[in-house]
Amino acid sequence: MKTAEERLVARFRRLNENDRETVLALAEFLAGRAGLEKVEESIEEPLPLGRPDHETVVAAMRRLRSTYPMIEAQAHGAQGRRVGRAAPCRGAMQKR
Repeated sequence: MKTAEERLVARFRRLNENDRETVLALAEFLAGRAGLEKVEESIEEPLPLGRPDHETVVAAMRRLRSTYPMIEAQAHGAQGRRVGRAAPCRGAMQKR
C-alpha cells in the first residue's frame, strides 16, 4: 500500500498547472493554520526624528506619526468623526 505522501504526489503530477497552484495554495494555508509555516515578522524600527526647541502640538503629532509609521493614525478610537454638541443639562432647561 502506498503512503499518503506517495498518493498525493501521484495525483499532483496528473493535475494541470492551475490545479497544482490551487493544491499548493491549500497546502500552504493548512500548514500556516497549523503553525507549521514560519511566519516572517517584519518589525519596523522607529525613525529617529529630532524634536525642535519650539514645536507646536500639531507639528509634534505630525513628527510622531512620521517617527512611528507602524502605528495606525486612528488607533485612538475617534476615527475622525466629529463630535456633536452635548445636550444641555435638564436643570439648565428650566426657567427660574
